[in-house]
Amino acid sequence: MISYVFGVTYPIDDIIKLCKKHNIYVIEDLAETFHSLKFNGLFASLVFVCNCVLGHPDADISLFSFGSIKYNTAFGGCLNVVRNDDVLYRKMKYIQDQYPMQPTSTYLKKCVKMGFPTFLLNNRYANYSIRMFGRLTDIDVREYGISLVR
Repeated sequence: MISYVFGVTYPIDDIIKLCKKHNIYVIEDLAETFHSLKFNGLFASLVFVCNCVLGHPDADISLFSFGSIKYNTAFGGCLNVVRNDDVLYRKMKYIQDQYPMQPTSTYLKKCVKMGFPTFLLNNRYANYSIRMFGRLTDIDVREYGISLVR
């Protein structure tokens, strides 16, 4: 498993060659590397995601996470790309299909709950004001914010 920490990627061609030589799966953990879509518009965004963002083309599995503490969050969920292994894909799909479907209302509540704090933390002026308030009141706003988000 290759994990790119803090969104920094690096060439993995030599690692992939070595793993393929010894019949070892290559799994990429790209949880922190998804920064943004480079194009405007839904169709262009989908084309970009499908062609450019989905990890190394020779990795067996590429994993993306969109949890609430990620830079580009969807307040939960993930994207798993399985390449050239229909048996593994079917096993993973079977397991996923056993999970209960989350109701839209539950997801909407999560978006409302998490949306405002996320906006505040990503807004320069609001973030500065919150940090100043924390200093004045001796509240560790970073720890408090992390506990709220998690």
